[in-house]
Amino acid sequence: MRVISFVFCLTILFLSGFFLDAHAKYVFKPGSRQAIWVPDNQAASGVEYNKQGYSRNASSITQTGGMSVRRGMSPPSISPGSISSSPSGRIVQKRSSNSISSEFTDYVEVQGLKRPFSYHLPCTYNRARSTPVVLVFAGLKMKGTDMIAATGMNGVSNRNNFIVVYGEPVGGEWQDGMKNRAYDDVLYVQAVLTKLGTICNIDSHRVYAVGLSNGGFFCQLLACSMPSKIAAIAVVSATGMEQALQKSGGERAMPCMFFLGTDDPLINWQDGKTKTLGKYAKRLGVSEIDPALLDIARYGGFYSVPDLISFWTNHNRCAGSPAESYEPDKDPHDGMRVKKSLWGHRGNAVVLYTIEGGGHTWPGCIFLSRNQKCCQDIDTSEIIWKFFQGESR
Repeated sequence: MRVISFVFCLTILFLSGFFLDAHAKYVFKPGSRQAIWVPDNQAASGVEYNKQGYSRNASSITQTGGMSVRRGMSPPSISPGSISSSPSGRIVQKRSSNSISSEFTDYVEVQGLKRPFSYHLPCTYNRARSTPVVLVFAGLKMKGTDMIAATGMNGVSNRNNFIVVYGEPVGGEWQDGMKNRAYDDVLYVQAVLTKLGTICNIDSHRVYAVGLSNGGFFCQLLACSMPSKIAAIAVVSATGMEQALQKSGGERAMPCMFFLGTDDPLINWQDGKTKTLGKYAKRLGVSEIDPALLDIARYGGFYSVPDLISFWTNHNRCAGSPAESYEPDKDPHDGMRVKKSLWGHRGNAVVLYTIEGGGHTWPGCIFLSRNQKCCQDIDTSEIIWKFFQGESR
């Protein structure tokens, strides 16, 4: 039984990579809360990017979900050598003031392997002040920088003054605790934080972790492996692996937040419902996932939602029943509602956002393909930061 469930867990995590179209181009609509992901096969060449910003071409602008999309563009990057420090310590860009963001790539060597990471400095960054850090981990077979579009986190960073770091997994997969990997991703994150600390003035008491799907499993493994470094975590479209969570020493509460869809076929709600795979069925040769198989996977350590919440509420010593409420139905056309459940309080909070009717997505995202629905009632990235800013180690 252990072998069967182990194999099934592998299958579940493998499938999770197909629910987000990776390696697409992304664009930022001026004033938008989100980036917009444009698949390569839909990208138009009618808009050109130049060093001074974006050139406009009305013929290339289309409407997606009521928002303008400029296809075929990528946000500009600034090399580390193109900035300098003013006497006040403020980052000064040696380029046009209409640049959208400050994005950099650097490397660390871990276990003999040179591994990249990308980071975004907010437009309000000041070297004279220590700045919080949000670590972002992508889903299976996604690039770390794909999460710029998936989350819109850079915009939240600019509005709230924190640094965003996008990690890059080896082979497109993060550790989840289920199986041994040749490369230690926890050591990688430690090295990234050390390197970042030599470049920027970071607040070591306010380092947070966010993960999507496979990245959400790793996010929890990271929190349990180095609780003295991570102040709080947020997980989207993932439950947890028992093998990873067992690493927790339990010496301190870990504030945590989850966003889980009831129609996500990779999430076990123990509700007895069969989950369909939609447009991925033909590619995978499987039309649906039987709830009995998800229950079998629990023997391999693949947590259900009740298992997950039970673990974290016990770990954080949250007593009593949760406070529950529904978020405003901002988009009645998406066919979904969002229920918020809160255990504990600041310092030990466990928060679950149940996306009723939601799938394997990042709620609030607006870049999804026409065949994939996504809840528009909440902005996940904004909610995550509001939660994080009240937590400190």
